[in-house]
Order: sequence, then structure tokens, then C-alpha cells
Amino acid sequence: MPSPCASPSRLPHGCALPPCSLQAEQEKQANIIRAEAARLVSEALLTSPALVELRRLEAAKDIADTLARSRNVTYLPSGGNQSLLLSLGQAA
Repeated sequence: MPSPCASPSRLPHGCALPPCSLQAEQEKQANIIRAEAARLVSEALLTSPALVELRRLEAAKDIADTLARSRNVTYLPSGGNQSLLLSLGQAA
């Protein structure tokens, strides 16, 4: 059985590259784009950590919504400003 890399594929612009070369080139470009995106996010976070704070608040809201809808979770007062979260699982 011949290797999938043996037969070249024709690209729309007429260039012939083996499929493995084309895939490797696409993966290389994807890695470059990911690295550039990570660099831009890192620079933005250094100048203003507001995005991280926003994501933290959104995650906390989602967690609170999930817990509020759960019938197996209740809150017990423990004094002060804190709550104790108690998970009431099914007894086996």
C-alpha cells in the first residue's frame, strides 16, 4: 500500500505539495497563530488584569447558579461572613 505522502495534491493556486507537507505547513501556521495570540493576551493582562477579574466573576456566577439549582446541596450558617457548603449524597 503506497504512503499517503507519496501522491501530491494540487492546490487551487497550482502548487503541488504532498499531503503530509501541506498538513505540516498548516500545523506550523496554527502554532505560530497560537503563540501570537498567547503573547497578545499576556501583554493585555500585564496592562490591565480586568479581563481575568471578569472571567473570575463569570465563573463564580455560573458555579453559584449551578449550586442554587441543585437539590442535593444546602448551606449551613457557620458564623461570621462565611457559609458551610454541605453535600447531601444518596445513602447507599
